[in-house]
Amino acid sequence: PFLAPGCAGNPLNANLDLRISAYNRVVGDSYAAFGQGTLAVTDRLNLTGGMRYSYEEKEYTIEHYRRASATSIVPLTTVSDHWGSFTPMASIDYKLAPDVMAYASVSRGFKSGGFNGRPLDNNGVQSFDPENVTSYEAGFKSEWLNRRLRFNAAAFYSDYTDLQFTANIFSDKVNSLVQVIENAGEARIKGIELEMQARPVPALRLQASMGYTNFRITELTADVPGVTLDSRQPRTPRFNAAAAAAYTVEIGLASLTGRIDWIYEGASFADIQNTPVLRKPASNRWNARLTYQSGDGNWDVSVYGLNLSDERYIISGLSLLDSFGHAEGTYNRPREWGMSVTRRF
Repeated sequence: PFLAPGCAGNPLNANLDLRISAYNRVVGDSYAAFGQGTLAVTDRLNLTGGMRYSYEEKEYTIEHYRRASATSIVPLTTVSDHWGSFTPMASIDYKLAPDVMAYASVSRGFKSGGFNGRPLDNNGVQSFDPENVTSYEAGFKSEWLNRRLRFNAAAFYSDYTDLQFTANIFSDKVNSLVQVIENAGEARIKGIELEMQARPVPALRLQASMGYTNFRITELTADVPGVTLDSRQPRTPRFNAAAAAAYTVEIGLASLTGRIDWIYEGASFADIQNTPVLRKPASNRWNARLTYQSGDGNWDVSVYGLNLSDERYIISGLSLLDSFGHAEGTYNRPREWGMSVTRRF
């Protein structure tokens, strides 16, 4: 009826109309010029330099309105913006031995700017700037025991400016959930990565890796609700590790290979606000696969099991605790069994 909350002709109750039609369209063009070269100073020492210039332009068309009450949140609007970025790199590598190489590098990078997809009103239809990073890395790559053992290590440090934060908040202005994307701070990420591959005997292959990542917001330049200097980057566990073993048995010209994988991820959060109910605990996953390959290599038949321990945890989520009083999360896939057949032509 005419006076019902949210109905057409009753604009005082328009905020109760949650039947929102949201139209968003982004058209983008990207252009780049780049080049890279390596100078062999000696037979052991190489210097590499490169540069890239990127230019992007985007056009954003938006229209948001409440269907039942026939009131407009954002009228049909088209805006555009453009960004350019110069991203050089330089590296040095030195062969300490025929099968051992040390290296160090520095590079610049950027993530494109864009537009807020859920503005509060026409004034909110504005762009956010690109995110920039300067990355430093040093490490070594090596092979041992007649190339039956490979071991690599790296340490990295990344300095971010104009860091893009995406947060979902409830707005009293429009009585609805809105998404906020802003260049809200600066951050640094540092860590290490180790990896090993070994083949002690021809039939057996071993792999292992581990990593440590420390993310820290060093400065907040804008107010993003729920984000503090102690907030952790979403889906970025501090520790991760993996290991795998595969053994192959020859059956005439054909082969049968069994493989088992272990994957560990430390605790992390699904959102930048680090909502406790959306915290992903540390997890261990086990996968296994048995593959038969024909003698001519054209056929593979595999049976496999994924997430054998049936670990369940949230992989993405959205907090509405300050508005609708609940949080929404998406869980990982449960234990799975399957079979695959591959034919190569």
